[in-house]
Amino acid sequence: MEYKLTVTDKTGLADSPLEIDISTPIPFQEVSVKLNVSDYYCINAPLNCSTKTKWMSEATFVTDNKGNISVSKSPSIRGDYLGVNGMGLFESLHYSKMISSKRCLSLEDLPLYDYFNAEISLWIKEKKVAETTVKRYFKYPNIEYKNIVNANWLGRIFYRNTEDKAPCIIVLSGSDGGLEKSQNIAMLLASRGYVSLAMSYFGMDGQTPYLDQIPLENIQEALQILSENPHVDPNRIGIYGRSKGAEYALASISKFHEFKSAVLNAPSNQVYEGLRGKMNSHHSSWMFKNQEVPYTKFSILKLLQSKVLPQHPAKAPDSLIDVHDSGTNILLIASTKDEVWDSKNSALQIAKTIPAENCSIYFTTHLGHMNTISYQPNLRYGLKDLKSLHDEVKESWSKTILHFNKTL
Repeated sequence: MEYKLTVTDKTGLADSPLEIDISTPIPFQEVSVKLNVSDYYCINAPLNCSTKTKWMSEATFVTDNKGNISVSKSPSIRGDYLGVNGMGLFESLHYSKMISSKRCLSLEDLPLYDYFNAEISLWIKEKKVAETTVKRYFKYPNIEYKNIVNANWLGRIFYRNTEDKAPCIIVLSGSDGGLEKSQNIAMLLASRGYVSLAMSYFGMDGQTPYLDQIPLENIQEALQILSENPHVDPNRIGIYGRSKGAEYALASISKFHEFKSAVLNAPSNQVYEGLRGKMNSHHSSWMFKNQEVPYTKFSILKLLQSKVLPQHPAKAPDSLIDVHDSGTNILLIASTKDEVWDSKNSALQIAKTIPAENCSIYFTTHLGHMNTISYQPNLRYGLKDLKSLHDEVKESWSKTILHFNKTL
Protein backbone atom coordinates (compact mmCIF):
# COMPACT_ATOMS: atom_id res chain seq x y z
CA MET A 1 0.00 0.00 0.00
CA GLU A 2 1.57 3.26 -1.18
CA TYR A 3 0.86 6.71 0.18
CA LYS A 4 2.18 9.56 -1.95
CA LEU A 5 2.60 13.16 -0.85
CA THR A 6 3.34 15.77 -3.54
CA VAL A 7 4.10 19.43 -2.90
CA THR A 8 4.18 21.84 -5.84
CA ASP A 9 5.79 25.16 -4.94
CA LYS A 10 6.15 27.26 -8.09
CA THR A 11 7.99 30.23 -6.59
CA GLY A 12 9.29 28.97 -3.25
CA LEU A 13 8.50 32.37 -1.74
CA ALA A 14 6.95 32.55 1.70
CA ASP A 15 4.25 34.97 0.49
CA SER A 16 3.08 32.71 -2.36
CA PRO A 17 0.77 29.66 -2.27
CA LEU A 18 1.85 26.09 -2.77
CA GLU A 19 -0.14 22.96 -3.66
CA ILE A 20 -0.35 19.83 -1.49
CA ASP A 21 -1.70 16.70 -3.20
CA ILE A 22 -2.14 13.28 -1.62
CA SER A 23 -2.62 9.90 -3.22
CA THR A 24 -3.65 6.86 -1.15
CA PRO A 25 -4.79 3.32 -2.02
CA ILE A 26 -8.03 3.59 -0.06
CA PRO A 27 -11.10 5.72 -0.93
CA PHE A 28 -13.16 7.50 1.73
CA GLN A 29 -10.66 7.24 4.58
CA GLU A 30 -9.58 9.92 7.01
CA VAL A 31 -6.05 11.23 6.56
CA SER A 32 -4.43 13.81 8.82
CA VAL A 33 -1.87 16.26 7.44
CA LYS A 34 0.59 17.78 9.89
CA LEU A 35 2.82 20.80 9.30
CA ASN A 36 5.86 21.45 11.47
CA VAL A 37 7.98 24.53 10.88
CA SER A 38 11.44 25.21 12.21
CA ASP A 39 13.99 28.06 11.98
CA TYR A 40 11.03 30.36 11.41
CA TYR A 41 10.84 34.10 11.87
CA CYS A 42 7.15 35.03 12.05
CA ILE A 43 6.62 38.69 11.30
CA ASN A 44 3.36 38.67 13.31
CA ALA A 45 4.83 37.07 16.43
CA PRO A 46 6.07 39.00 19.50
CA LEU A 47 9.55 40.44 19.11
CA ASN A 48 10.92 38.16 21.81
CA CYS A 49 9.75 35.00 20.01
CA SER A 50 12.84 32.95 19.24
CA THR A 51 13.33 31.21 15.91
CA LYS A 52 13.86 28.10 18.04
CA THR A 53 10.12 28.11 18.74
CA LYS A 54 8.45 25.17 17.04
CA TRP A 55 5.35 25.97 15.00
CA MET A 56 2.75 23.36 14.11
CA SER A 57 -0.68 22.81 12.61
CA GLU A 58 -2.88 19.88 11.65
CA ALA A 59 -5.96 19.21 9.53
CA THR A 60 -7.92 16.03 8.73
CA PHE A 61 -9.36 15.24 5.31
CA VAL A 62 -11.33 12.41 3.70
CA THR A 63 -10.04 10.86 0.48
CA ASP A 64 -12.30 10.88 -2.58
CA ASN A 65 -13.51 7.81 -4.46
CA LYS A 66 -10.06 7.39 -6.00
CA GLY A 67 -8.22 7.75 -2.71
CA ASN A 68 -6.99 11.28 -3.45
CA ILE A 69 -6.92 14.59 -1.58
CA SER A 70 -6.10 18.03 -2.96
CA VAL A 71 -5.67 20.39 -0.01
CA SER A 72 -6.61 23.39 -2.17
CA LYS A 73 -9.94 21.75 -3.08
CA SER A 74 -10.74 19.29 -0.28
CA PRO A 75 -12.34 20.51 2.96
CA SER A 76 -10.68 20.00 6.29
CA ILE A 77 -13.26 18.28 8.51
CA ARG A 78 -11.28 18.58 11.74
CA GLY A 79 -8.18 20.30 13.05
CA ASP A 80 -6.76 23.81 13.25
CA TYR A 81 -8.98 25.05 10.44
CA LEU A 82 -12.18 23.87 8.77
CA GLY A 83 -13.36 23.94 5.19
CA VAL A 84 -11.45 24.52 1.97
CA ASN A 85 -8.28 26.60 2.30
CA GLY A 86 -5.24 25.62 0.28
CA MET A 87 -2.84 27.42 2.65
CA GLY A 88 -4.84 26.83 5.83
CA LEU A 89 -2.07 24.74 7.36
CA PHE A 90 0.35 27.67 7.07
CA GLU A 91 -2.14 30.31 8.17
CA SER A 92 -3.19 28.32 11.25
CA LEU A 93 0.35 27.61 12.47
CA HIS A 94 0.70 28.04 16.23
CA TYR A 95 3.12 27.11 18.97
CA SER A 96 2.38 25.04 22.04
CA LYS A 97 4.97 27.05 23.97
CA MET A 98 6.83 30.12 22.80
CA ILE A 99 10.59 30.09 23.38
CA SER A 100 11.72 33.58 24.33
CA SER A 101 14.99 35.17 23.33
CA LYS A 102 16.62 38.57 23.68
CA ARG A 103 16.46 40.75 20.61
CA CYS A 104 19.67 41.20 18.65
CA LEU A 105 20.39 44.93 18.52
CA SER A 106 23.69 44.66 16.64
CA LEU A 107 23.40 45.19 12.90
CA GLU A 108 26.47 43.06 12.22
CA ASP A 109 25.11 40.13 14.24
CA LEU A 110 21.45 40.33 13.23
CA PRO A 111 20.45 37.13 11.36
CA LEU A 112 18.66 37.36 8.06
CA TYR A 113 15.93 34.79 8.81
CA ASP A 114 15.79 34.45 5.03
CA TYR A 115 14.12 31.02 4.83
CA PHE A 116 12.44 28.34 6.91
CA ASN A 117 11.87 24.62 6.59
CA ALA A 118 8.33 23.24 6.42
CA GLU A 119 7.94 19.54 7.17
CA ILE A 120 4.64 18.09 5.89
CA SER A 121 3.59 14.61 6.93
CA LEU A 122 0.62 12.25 6.40
CA TRP A 123 -0.90 10.24 9.22
CA ILE A 124 -3.40 7.39 9.27
CA LYS A 125 -4.58 7.29 12.86
CA GLU A 126 -1.31 7.30 14.84
CA LYS A 127 0.94 6.08 12.04
CA LYS A 128 3.01 8.36 9.81
CA VAL A 129 2.80 7.05 6.24
CA ALA A 130 4.58 9.75 4.22
CA GLU A 131 6.51 12.99 4.69
CA THR A 132 8.43 15.63 2.78
CA THR A 133 10.19 18.90 3.58
CA VAL A 134 10.09 22.11 1.54
CA LYS A 135 12.13 25.27 1.97
CA ARG A 136 10.23 28.55 1.89
CA TYR A 137 12.19 31.71 1.09
CA PHE A 138 11.88 35.31 2.18
CA LYS A 139 15.04 35.99 0.18
CA TYR A 140 16.13 34.02 -2.85
CA PRO A 141 19.74 32.79 -2.56
CA ASN A 142 20.86 35.00 -5.48
CA ILE A 143 19.83 38.18 -3.66
CA GLU A 144 22.80 39.92 -2.05
CA TYR A 145 22.78 42.44 0.75
CA LYS A 146 24.94 45.08 2.44
CA ASN A 147 24.66 46.84 5.79
CA ILE A 148 24.49 50.62 5.91
CA VAL A 149 25.49 52.62 8.99
CA ASN A 150 24.66 56.32 9.21
CA ALA A 151 24.68 58.77 12.11
CA ASN A 152 21.01 58.30 13.05
CA TRP A 153 19.86 55.27 11.13
CA LEU A 154 20.90 51.78 10.11
CA GLY A 155 19.85 49.76 7.12
CA ARG A 156 20.17 46.65 5.01
CA ILE A 157 19.94 46.96 1.26
CA PHE A 158 18.94 43.89 -0.77
CA TYR A 159 19.67 43.66 -4.49
CA ARG A 160 20.52 41.47 -7.45
CA ASN A 161 24.15 42.01 -8.46
CA THR A 162 23.54 42.75 -12.13
CA GLU A 163 24.34 45.65 -14.42
CA ASP A 164 20.65 46.51 -14.78
CA LYS A 165 19.19 49.31 -12.68
CA ALA A 166 16.01 48.40 -10.83
CA PRO A 167 13.30 50.34 -9.01
CA CYS A 168 13.89 50.65 -5.27
CA ILE A 169 11.64 50.61 -2.20
CA ILE A 170 12.48 51.90 1.28
CA VAL A 171 10.79 49.76 3.96
CA LEU A 172 9.84 51.12 7.40
CA SER A 173 8.32 49.00 10.15
CA GLY A 174 6.26 50.30 13.05
CA SER A 175 6.90 51.30 16.64
CA ASP A 176 8.97 48.17 17.34
CA GLY A 177 12.13 49.76 15.98
CA GLY A 178 14.93 47.58 14.68
CA LEU A 179 15.20 45.72 11.40
CA GLU A 180 13.65 42.28 11.97
CA LYS A 181 10.22 43.07 10.56
CA SER A 182 11.27 45.58 7.90
CA GLN A 183 13.92 43.26 6.46
CA ASN A 184 11.36 40.45 6.34
CA ILE A 185 9.26 42.59 3.98
CA ALA A 186 12.27 44.02 2.13
CA MET A 187 13.62 40.57 1.29
CA LEU A 188 10.34 39.55 -0.32
CA LEU A 189 10.29 42.75 -2.37
CA ALA A 190 13.89 42.13 -3.48
CA SER A 191 12.97 38.57 -4.48
CA ARG A 192 10.27 40.08 -6.68
CA GLY A 193 12.72 42.23 -8.63
CA TYR A 194 13.20 45.39 -6.58
CA VAL A 195 16.18 46.81 -4.78
CA SER A 196 14.90 47.25 -1.24
CA LEU A 197 16.27 49.10 1.77
CA ALA A 198 15.08 48.06 5.22
CA MET A 199 15.64 50.92 7.64
CA SER A 200 15.94 51.00 11.42
CA TYR A 201 15.21 54.51 12.66
CA PHE A 202 15.59 53.83 16.39
CA GLY A 203 16.25 51.09 18.93
CA MET A 204 19.41 49.36 17.69
CA ASP A 205 22.99 49.74 18.86
CA GLY A 206 24.31 53.22 18.11
CA GLN A 207 20.81 54.70 17.74
CA THR A 208 18.49 56.55 20.06
CA PRO A 209 16.60 53.92 22.08
CA TYR A 210 13.32 55.84 21.82
CA LEU A 211 10.72 56.65 19.21
CA ASP A 212 11.20 60.33 19.90
CA GLN A 213 12.45 63.29 17.87
CA ILE A 214 13.60 61.18 14.95
CA PRO A 215 15.01 63.28 12.07
CA LEU A 216 13.09 63.22 8.80
CA GLU A 217 16.48 63.85 7.26
CA ASN A 218 17.19 60.14 7.75
CA ILE A 219 14.97 59.53 4.74
CA GLN A 220 16.67 62.31 2.78
CA GLU A 221 20.04 60.69 3.45
CA ALA A 222 18.69 57.31 2.34
CA LEU A 223 17.39 58.87 -0.88
CA GLN A 224 20.82 60.32 -1.59
CA ILE A 225 22.56 56.99 -0.97
CA LEU A 226 20.08 55.16 -3.19
CA SER A 227 20.39 57.69 -6.01
CA GLU A 228 24.13 56.95 -6.11
CA ASN A 229 23.76 53.17 -5.92
CA PRO A 230 24.71 51.50 -9.24
CA HIS A 231 21.84 48.99 -8.91
CA VAL A 232 19.10 51.60 -8.38
CA ASP A 233 17.13 53.59 -10.93
CA PRO A 234 17.00 56.96 -9.12
CA ASN A 235 13.83 57.95 -10.97
CA ARG A 236 11.89 54.95 -9.61
CA ILE A 237 12.05 55.06 -5.82
CA GLY A 238 9.12 54.14 -3.60
CA ILE A 239 8.46 53.76 0.10
CA TYR A 240 6.52 51.25 2.20
CA GLY A 241 5.56 52.09 5.76
CA ARG A 242 3.43 50.22 8.25
CA SER A 243 1.82 51.74 11.38
CA LYS A 244 4.26 54.28 12.85
CA GLY A 245 6.44 53.66 9.81
CA ALA A 246 3.52 54.79 7.64
CA GLU A 247 3.38 58.04 9.62
CA TYR A 248 7.14 58.46 9.16
CA ALA A 249 6.80 57.74 5.44
CA LEU A 250 3.94 60.24 4.99
CA ALA A 251 5.80 62.97 6.88
CA SER A 252 8.85 62.32 4.69
CA ILE A 253 6.80 62.42 1.48
CA SER A 254 5.55 65.85 2.54
CA LYS A 255 9.15 67.15 2.64
CA PHE A 256 10.97 65.15 -0.04
CA HIS A 257 9.26 64.83 -3.40
CA GLU A 258 11.52 62.19 -4.96
CA PHE A 259 9.11 59.38 -4.15
CA LYS A 260 7.22 58.13 -7.18
CA SER A 261 5.18 55.57 -5.25
CA ALA A 262 4.14 54.75 -1.68
CA VAL A 263 2.17 52.12 0.19
CA LEU A 264 0.99 53.25 3.63
CA ASN A 265 -0.36 50.38 5.73
CA ALA A 266 -2.40 51.38 8.82
CA PRO A 267 -1.48 55.06 8.37
CA SER A 268 -1.93 58.17 10.45
CA ASN A 269 -2.59 61.48 8.71
CA GLN A 270 -1.07 63.44 11.57
CA VAL A 271 2.13 63.52 13.57
CA TYR A 272 1.72 62.04 17.03
CA GLU A 273 3.65 62.59 20.21
CA GLY A 274 6.77 60.48 20.64
CA LEU A 275 7.42 57.77 23.19
CA ARG A 276 10.15 57.15 25.72
CA GLY A 277 9.66 53.48 26.37
CA LYS A 278 5.93 53.19 27.09
CA MET A 279 5.58 56.76 28.34
CA ASN A 280 4.63 59.85 26.38
CA SER A 281 7.76 61.86 25.60
CA HIS A 282 6.12 65.34 25.58
CA HIS A 283 7.93 65.89 22.30
CA SER A 284 7.22 65.22 18.67
CA SER A 285 8.00 61.86 17.11
CA TRP A 286 9.85 63.67 14.32
CA MET A 287 12.33 66.48 13.76
CA PHE A 288 13.02 68.52 10.63
CA LYS A 289 15.84 71.05 10.27
CA ASN A 290 16.52 70.73 14.00
CA GLN A 291 12.94 71.75 14.84
CA GLU A 292 10.19 69.55 16.22
CA VAL A 293 7.48 68.74 13.70
CA PRO A 294 4.15 69.94 15.20
CA TYR A 295 2.33 67.06 16.85
CA THR A 296 -0.87 65.94 18.53
CA LYS A 297 -0.56 64.77 22.12
CA PHE A 298 -1.32 61.10 22.44
CA SER A 299 -3.89 60.04 25.03
CA ILE A 300 -4.72 56.38 25.46
CA LEU A 301 -7.87 57.40 27.36
CA LYS A 302 -9.16 59.49 24.47
CA LEU A 303 -8.30 56.70 22.06
CA LEU A 304 -10.33 54.20 24.10
CA GLN A 305 -13.22 56.68 24.37
CA SER A 306 -13.24 57.08 20.58
CA LYS A 307 -13.97 53.34 20.26
CA VAL A 308 -17.38 53.74 21.91
CA LEU A 309 -18.23 57.40 21.28
CA PRO A 310 -19.12 58.87 17.87
CA GLN A 311 -16.52 61.68 17.97
CA HIS A 312 -12.86 61.23 17.19
CA PRO A 313 -9.98 62.52 19.36
CA ALA A 314 -9.13 66.16 18.70
CA LYS A 315 -6.17 66.76 16.42
CA ALA A 316 -3.80 69.70 16.58
CA PRO A 317 -4.40 71.37 13.18
CA ASP A 318 -0.73 72.01 12.51
CA SER A 319 0.09 68.33 13.13
CA LEU A 320 -1.82 67.24 10.01
CA ILE A 321 0.55 66.04 7.27
CA ASP A 322 0.15 67.80 3.92
CA VAL A 323 1.16 65.81 0.83
CA HIS A 324 -1.07 67.55 -1.72
CA ASP A 325 1.83 68.58 -3.98
CA SER A 326 4.10 65.55 -3.53
CA GLY A 327 3.20 63.93 -6.85
CA THR A 328 3.48 60.52 -5.19
CA ASN A 329 1.16 57.67 -6.21
CA ILE A 330 -0.19 56.41 -2.88
CA LEU A 331 -1.97 53.21 -1.88
CA LEU A 332 -3.59 53.38 1.56
CA ILE A 333 -4.44 50.18 3.44
CA ALA A 334 -6.60 50.71 6.52
CA SER A 335 -8.86 48.77 8.86
CA THR A 336 -12.35 49.70 9.96
CA LYS A 337 -11.51 47.77 13.17
CA ASP A 338 -8.08 49.25 13.86
CA GLU A 339 -7.44 48.73 17.59
CA VAL A 340 -4.41 51.06 17.77
CA TRP A 341 -5.52 54.26 16.02
CA ASP A 342 -8.10 55.47 13.53
CA SER A 343 -6.41 54.43 10.30
CA LYS A 344 -9.73 54.37 8.42
CA ASN A 345 -10.47 58.07 8.84
CA SER A 346 -6.79 58.92 8.45
CA ALA A 347 -6.82 57.20 5.06
CA LEU A 348 -9.94 59.10 4.03
CA GLN A 349 -8.43 62.42 5.08
CA ILE A 350 -5.18 61.72 3.23
CA ALA A 351 -7.13 60.79 0.10
CA LYS A 352 -9.04 64.08 0.20
CA THR A 353 -5.84 66.11 0.05
CA ILE A 354 -4.27 64.59 -3.06
CA PRO A 355 -5.45 64.18 -6.68
CA ALA A 356 -7.80 61.22 -6.96
CA GLU A 357 -5.78 59.73 -9.81
CA ASN A 358 -2.77 59.53 -7.47
CA CYS A 359 -4.57 57.66 -4.68
CA SER A 360 -6.36 54.41 -3.93
CA ILE A 361 -7.64 52.89 -0.67
CA TYR A 362 -8.22 49.32 0.41
CA PHE A 363 -10.24 48.88 3.60
CA THR A 364 -10.15 45.69 5.65
CA THR A 365 -13.17 44.82 7.80
CA HIS A 366 -12.02 41.73 9.71
CA LEU A 367 -8.37 42.46 10.41
CA GLY A 368 -7.27 45.07 12.89
CA HIS A 369 -3.99 47.00 12.95
CA MET A 370 -1.71 43.99 12.34
CA ASN A 371 -1.68 43.34 8.59
CA THR A 372 1.56 42.25 6.97
CA ILE A 373 2.32 39.58 4.34
CA SER A 374 0.43 36.60 2.96
CA TYR A 375 0.36 33.07 4.38
CA GLN A 376 1.86 33.86 7.78
CA PRO A 377 0.06 32.97 11.02
CA ASN A 378 -1.39 35.92 12.93
CA LEU A 379 -2.12 34.87 16.49
CA ARG A 380 -3.12 38.39 17.47
CA TYR A 381 -6.66 37.73 16.25
CA GLY A 382 -6.93 34.06 17.15
CA LEU A 383 -8.25 31.35 14.85
CA LYS A 384 -11.84 32.57 14.66
CA ASP A 385 -12.93 33.50 11.13
CA LEU A 386 -9.47 32.54 9.94
CA LYS A 387 -10.31 32.57 6.23
CA SER A 388 -11.80 36.08 6.25
CA LEU A 389 -8.79 37.45 8.11
CA HIS A 390 -6.27 35.89 5.77
CA ASP A 391 -8.23 36.72 2.63
CA GLU A 392 -7.79 40.37 3.61
CA VAL A 393 -4.07 39.88 4.24
CA LYS A 394 -3.66 38.26 0.82
CA GLU A 395 -5.62 41.03 -0.89
CA SER A 396 -3.66 43.75 0.93
CA TRP A 397 -0.30 42.24 0.02
CA SER A 398 -1.40 41.52 -3.56
CA LYS A 399 -2.50 45.15 -3.95
CA THR A 400 0.82 46.29 -2.47
CA ILE A 401 2.84 44.35 -5.05
CA LEU A 402 0.52 45.40 -7.89
CA HIS A 403 0.71 49.07 -6.86
CA PHE A 404 4.50 49.11 -6.90
CA ASN A 405 4.57 47.18 -10.19
CA LYS A 406 2.27 49.74 -11.82
CA THR A 407 3.76 52.92 -10.39
CA LEU A 408 7.47 52.10 -10.34
